[in-house]
Amino acid sequence: MKRFHPVIYARLFLGELVDPNVSRILYLDSDTMVRTTLDPLFDMNLEGFAIAAVQQPDRMHCVAGRDLNTRKALSLVEPYFNSGVMLIDLEQYRKMNFPEKLSTVSREELALFYYDQDIINFCFRGRILELAPRWNLQNPEPANEAYNPLILHYSADAKPWVFWSRVAFKKTYRHVMTNAHYYRYRRERIGRMVRRLLRLK
Repeated sequence: MKRFHPVIYARLFLGELVDPNVSRILYLDSDTMVRTTLDPLFDMNLEGFAIAAVQQPDRMHCVAGRDLNTRKALSLVEPYFNSGVMLIDLEQYRKMNFPEKLSTVSREELALFYYDQDIINFCFRGRILELAPRWNLQNPEPANEAYNPLILHYSADAKPWVFWSRVAFKKTYRHVMTNAHYYRYRRERIGRMVRRLLRLK
């Protein structure tokens, strides 16, 4: 469970980290690319929900795990959301006492939690409004470009900055998001690979 840096848990403390006068925020992971104005998302009616988010496509894997042994704290029936794109009502978020809520979960069960995403899904069960997948298209493939996604979330191992990867809008990401940085990175990587191959001969 060392894939992510502990800073991801900062999402649990957004209420304390953000100015108390701010009542709403739109959180985006760093591996996302926005293809539209965010005003419609930010200004949407939360209908009394604390958070708006998109469901996790592989929710069964997240909830049940590889051995399909359902964890008691999470439900196979209820929706399970990805925390990479979240519209958050900070007034409700600040009222959530995460330690107190998690104290109802056994230590063994808590050890199986998948970082902060499980914690958010558990603590805000029934209080998350489902967004259309276009607002957080996870692990997007080239075939998904026809769907015209609004926010791309490169959440899997395939990343647009890796030059052999096959992901949606890869060229757009490289030209708009990274530009010269990507091409310098590619030259260095290719040069390193060529030198390594020459040494093998």
